[in-house]
Amino acid sequence: MGELSPKTPNNSLNFELITEPFGTKTFANKNIVKYKGEQIGFVLSNPRSNIINDRLNQMQFENHIFYSKSLTEIKNIINELTDVYNLEFFSINRLDIAMDINDKDGYYRDLSNKVTAGAYKLAGRKKSFSVYNELVKGVCINNGFSLGQRSSTKFLRVYNKTLSLEIKEKQHILDFYKANDFENSNVWRFEFQLNASFFTNLKNFGHDKDFFDDNKEKHVLPFEDLTWAIFNYGALVNLVILAQKNFFEIRLNTGKSQTNKEEIVNFIIDFNYLLSIVSNYNPTFLRLKKTHTPSVVKRKRLAKALFREYCANFQNITYIVALNRLLDETNPFDGLPLSVWFIEKMSFYLAEFKELEKMDIKFNYDLFNEQLDLFIE
Repeated sequence: MGELSPKTPNNSLNFELITEPFGTKTFANKNIVKYKGEQIGFVLSNPRSNIINDRLNQMQFENHIFYSKSLTEIKNIINELTDVYNLEFFSINRLDIAMDINDKDGYYRDLSNKVTAGAYKLAGRKKSFSVYNELVKGVCINNGFSLGQRSSTKFLRVYNKTLSLEIKEKQHILDFYKANDFENSNVWRFEFQLNASFFTNLKNFGHDKDFFDDNKEKHVLPFEDLTWAIFNYGALVNLVILAQKNFFEIRLNTGKSQTNKEEIVNFIIDFNYLLSIVSNYNPTFLRLKKTHTPSVVKRKRLAKALFREYCANFQNITYIVALNRLLDETNPFDGLPLSVWFIEKMSFYLAEFKELEKMDIKFNYDLFNEQLDLFIE
């Protein structure tokens, strides 16, 4: 979140932003990011939609960066980028967490077959389970499966990575496998895709400080938005443990009516053991209860809808009263009343109503200004 403009030219020597001729469906600008001459990803800026905060920027890393640099190095790059370009690491749009094993005994194929045949159950709500089969010399071979939908909160893919690299060679992964004794192995990948909605209301707490309330009477945990914590292996393993809950929990099918009462089948990866050896950092994650406060996007949509009705009904006072109440609320992104945002967008909305919605509008600005501060108690 920010202006995407360097504080001073000298501070941006390590970075180079190159704007491509075309943007994306959501953002008008797509900027190639180079760090010390190496292309490390893209920054998308200048949202096309009026309902998206115009200060929103989205960073996407190149895949090879995660094989050539440590998480600490990547964190330092992001820290430097946000400092140089007046940005704030505000939230996570999508996070992929992958774990590879040498599946020489065909564990994943056997797991997929047992789920398909009904020998194993998966705990949780109804969700899609898709199997990837291929014919090799006339024989059907299972080369992976997926759980959930790509567009949902979380999505799991398990697939034959060795085969995938034969079809689409990625030299940086092959070099990584060679350096880590995975060369000539039957590598399978377990990969969670966690989308923005997964992180909604998800907070974290690192056990490194003691915090108390103002009266020093009780212990208070300072839960913070989950952002910088993702650059720690312990946090990533904890996120996988959280994502698996009621989603990818394997149970033996003995015919019981309630899946959660079936015997647990241990997964090939022991995530708690993995957590104990990859990091001394063991964060607590907490999903705070949702409040009924509407999001900024929803409030902006409502403001536009009220303004449309206000215009369509010859500037009827009924709609302006409701609109004024809404615009008096504070935008949490910049601390300003929503009226500041609305006044900037109003002329665009009027043009849209006239051109796209074919409204015959004769807008009286004097009347609008008189009504702008009107509230009925």
